[in-house]
Amino acid sequence: MDCMQLSDLTNENAVCVWLRSGGLECCVVSHYCQYGGSIEDEVAYLERVVDSGYENVFLVLDANACSQLWFSKDARGRRRGEAGRRGETLAEFIIATDLLILNQPSQHFTFSGPRGQSDIDLSLARGWSGTTWSWEIRPNLCHSDHNAIILVAEGGVPQGACAPRPEPKYMMTERGAVLVASYVKTEAEQLGLQSYSELSPSEQVLLLESWASRRVNSTATESLRLEYRSKLGAYKRAITEAKNRDWHRFVQENGRIDPWGVVYRICGGGGAVSDIARISKANTPCRSWSESAETLLGEFFPEDPDSVAPLPLARNGWDSPAWEISEVNSAFKSLKKGKAPGPDGIGNVLLREIWRAIPCFIKVLLDACLAKSVFPIEWKVARIVVLYKGGGKDPSKARSYRPISLLNGMSKVLEILMVGRLNTIMSGLWCEKQYGFRKGKSTEDLLTDLIGMVRSSRSIYVAALLVDFKGAFDFLRWPRMLDRLKETGMHDLEFSLWQSFFCNRKVFVANRGGNLKCWRDLQRGCPQGSIGGPVLWNLALDELLCRLNDLGIPTVAYADDTTCLIQGDSRARVEAGVESVLKEIYGWSEKYGVDVSEEKTQLILLKGKYSVKSRSVRVDKGGIPKWVAYTTEAKLLGCTIGERLSFTTHVLSIREKLSSRLGGLRRVLRKSWGVQDRVACTWIKGIFEAMALYGAAAWGEALRRKDMREELVRCQRMAA
Repeated sequence: MDCMQLSDLTNENAVCVWLRSGGLECCVVSHYCQYGGSIEDEVAYLERVVDSGYENVFLVLDANACSQLWFSKDARGRRRGEAGRRGETLAEFIIATDLLILNQPSQHFTFSGPRGQSDIDLSLARGWSGTTWSWEIRPNLCHSDHNAIILVAEGGVPQGACAPRPEPKYMMTERGAVLVASYVKTEAEQLGLQSYSELSPSEQVLLLESWASRRVNSTATESLRLEYRSKLGAYKRAITEAKNRDWHRFVQENGRIDPWGVVYRICGGGGAVSDIARISKANTPCRSWSESAETLLGEFFPEDPDSVAPLPLARNGWDSPAWEISEVNSAFKSLKKGKAPGPDGIGNVLLREIWRAIPCFIKVLLDACLAKSVFPIEWKVARIVVLYKGGGKDPSKARSYRPISLLNGMSKVLEILMVGRLNTIMSGLWCEKQYGFRKGKSTEDLLTDLIGMVRSSRSIYVAALLVDFKGAFDFLRWPRMLDRLKETGMHDLEFSLWQSFFCNRKVFVANRGGNLKCWRDLQRGCPQGSIGGPVLWNLALDELLCRLNDLGIPTVAYADDTTCLIQGDSRARVEAGVESVLKEIYGWSEKYGVDVSEEKTQLILLKGKYSVKSRSVRVDKGGIPKWVAYTTEAKLLGCTIGERLSFTTHVLSIREKLSSRLGGLRRVLRKSWGVQDRVACTWIKGIFEAMALYGAAAWGEALRRKDMREELVRCQRMAA
């Protein structure tokens, strides 16, 4: 079944989804008509749904309205009161729009509770040619005051709907992984290392995956899974039955064991993976989940004519050294537990156990990839998980989501080895002004150095240009990246392996059931979530950072967050400097295919004072005028900076952040029960001190003001 939420028809009182099964499409709405609210507003919403263009519409309403039209029984004279007047307005709408009322006469009420009984729930349909409906109230089927209603639609439904077939996912305990690895070892020993070495890399990959998947579904592993599920169910039932008593004990015991464990995660909250809502393309809403998925993938992974044809592999016949056993061992050790698996479903815990069980076979596979300069095509497939950015962003816009690539674990192992060799070559050659993905550098280092450069400048005015790159990692051009890799002087066969890495890559996004997928061939970009992506981005941006700093333009970057300091003794010189810097950036961005978003790029005056109200700087981009606006506040790496290095807003925001986080943790910070004082102190140091003191080396001088010190004292009292 294909399912998609229609965000433009969803609000706090209504959920609207689009469904498709086989050849049938329909729009389904669950709507609460608030009692005491305007029924006219509710009718206006229903008109929008009916006029949305869907042939088949199904509406379920908690209408808070009574009418003989849907067989409301006159309990306590409701048809003559407010519910009756609401019912008259709603009935006029139903008749005017030719909606089919599915309610049937019944001895039971749709609503039955302490506040009385009534028939205020309404089921409506439009379209559904050739469909026969049955409607029945089941009063004892649920615990809600609203009785359950069973609806059955028969006939008129095209055949062809398929049951969801979830992808394999072999996440397991270490005990289960050891057991599966022993089975894999038995299979490998039966085949023999010599026979395995004679296979191609792709055949070796498929054989390894078949061993793991076949043994994962073995009886022994299945028994472990069933045992785990039964214990998990018993645990949940115990929590439900004991309620507050068990919750208190659970907090006290588990909070003592691990301060950052399950208690903190429950109380602190966290983000969740979002499903794809209805996306708009050229201001026109997509009509299906598949169309929305294609629009998202097209926005995230654009085409590049320079990379359409497969890239030739540059081999010169040189012998390439095999991977050192220490390199491979270190690569497997760096695989983190608990990470989501890729399309093959094999988790990192199992991969590490397989490496311990059959290291010779894994080494043969990885050495074959290097010797033949082949990055197996099975490892070039990524599943895209779409995360909604939040913050009030429009869910119908593709750029309101962030794509995360889930790659196979063995793909990451090979990338770790490739990146390790690249880092060895580049050791001591990286630009020191790149603070992202660099050992020994952090966001606070960047903020401190940036503030220091502003304060040490001899110019009257210093403005910061915060450059926003659109889809930075996803837009890098492969031919330009290969040019940069070639310039490093790496071995030809290692370079050929990178060429293989950059061709014939694919991504797909699946619906929640996993039975529907949308695929796209990649022609550019580095997968977000890959091992090589950060290093490759640094390699590309390194060229721009060196160029700007050589021109005397102080520039710092953390990943793709790039900040340039423009200095001058007049506003005209500063703005001329902005235009000059952006021309350099445009030249680099055109070469690497990374576009600059002038709408999100900001310009803020950090030293000196002149009027910037409603003022923008004009720049030419290929003969097209673009504008970069001044701002009085800018957020850089989690720190809010105001004009002339003012951090007042940042200090004031600390209290809001702490209050929000404390609101969740107060559930278990009670006088009579809750986590131990030791756990509370750990939270204070790990959360509140970290949040309050983040970037303090940069904004600490703001505490010279008494009101700023008092604000931090309030934060301290809040946490005490």
